[in-house]
Amino acid sequence: MLFNQNINTAKELLSLGHQTEYDHHIHTKYSDGSFTLREIIKFAQNSNLKRIVITDHNKILECSNELKSISKEDLGDLKVFVGSEIGCKILDQTTGVYIPIELIYYGPNPENVQSFINQYHYEMVPQDEQLQFLIKQCDKHHLKHSENLKTPKGIFATEYLCKDLIKYPENKAFFDATHPIVYTSPKLFFKKFCIHPSSDFYIDTTKKLPLVTDVANMALENGGTTIVAHPCLYIYENKDNVLSFLNYVLTTSKTAGIEVFHSAHTFEQRAYLYEFAKQHNLLIGGGSDFHSGPDTIIGFGRRNQVLSLSGNDFDWIENIYTDNSDKK
Repeated sequence: MLFNQNINTAKELLSLGHQTEYDHHIHTKYSDGSFTLREIIKFAQNSNLKRIVITDHNKILECSNELKSISKEDLGDLKVFVGSEIGCKILDQTTGVYIPIELIYYGPNPENVQSFINQYHYEMVPQDEQLQFLIKQCDKHHLKHSENLKTPKGIFATEYLCKDLIKYPENKAFFDATHPIVYTSPKLFFKKFCIHPSSDFYIDTTKKLPLVTDVANMALENGGTTIVAHPCLYIYENKDNVLSFLNYVLTTSKTAGIEVFHSAHTFEQRAYLYEFAKQHNLLIGGGSDFHSGPDTIIGFGRRNQVLSLSGNDFDWIENIYTDNSDKK
C-alpha cells in the first residue's frame, strides 16, 4: 500500500510542475529505512530521477554488494551510487561537551569504509531505557502522555514518544515554545531535544563515536569526500549559530561541503546555506533523506518544502564515483 502511495504522490507532484533529477540522501532496510534497494530504485524510476545515492546510517558494504547484482537493464537510465551517513562527534564550543553530528560519505572503496565504521559502536541506550527516562522528563515538564507506553520493535523511542505527545493538544504550547518543527516531524525529537547537553532530555550517544576529523580523513584516504548532513537539524538553530558551527567543522577538519537542500530545511535556511557554500567554495549536497514515506518522497522531499535538485551544483557527486571507476 505504501509503495503505491509513494509512486502516486510523486506522479501527482510531477503533474503539478515540480521537477527533480537527483536524490543524494536515501535510506534502505540496510539501516533504518522501510524499503529494499530494488524498491527504492523503482520509486526513483517512477519519479523520472536521473541519479540517486543510497546513504544508509553507518552501512555501505551490503548495499554496494547488492547493487552489483542488479543489471544495467533493470537500472535503465537511472544512475545509482552508494555512500553512507556516518555518525561522529564534535566538541560544542559553548558547553565544551561532545555532541553527535553526521557526515555523508560519497565515494568508492566500500570495504575499507565499512571496516572503518566497524571499529566503532553505534548502539544507543536501549530503547525501553530511553523511553522510561524520557517519560520522567515529560512528567517534569507536565507533558501529557499515554499510560503504559512500550517502544515497539524497530521503532526509535524518541519518535514513538513524540508521536504520542502530539496526540494531546495541550502539549502543543511546549513545542511552540521550544522546537516547533518537531510537532509536525516527530522523528526530529532526538536531534532537537536529546543531543543538547543542557536539555533535560539529553541522552549521551557520543562515547563510542569517531571524531569528525577521523571520518573526514578516512574519506580522503579512500578516494571519497564528506559533507555535513542537514546542518540545521542539530542543536544550532538561528542562522548565526548554524554558520558558526559550520565554519568550525570546516576549518578544523577536511570535511568538504554541506547538505544545503534537505527536506527539513526551510527555504530560508536553504538560501543562506547556499550563499555560505558558494562564498566558501564548498561542495553542495542535497536529498530527501527518504526513510519510509509517504510524507517524504524520493527526489521531492516533503510536499510543503519540495526539493528541486538539478543543475551543475551536484555534478561533483557523480564525478567522485565515475572518476574512481575510470581509474580501475
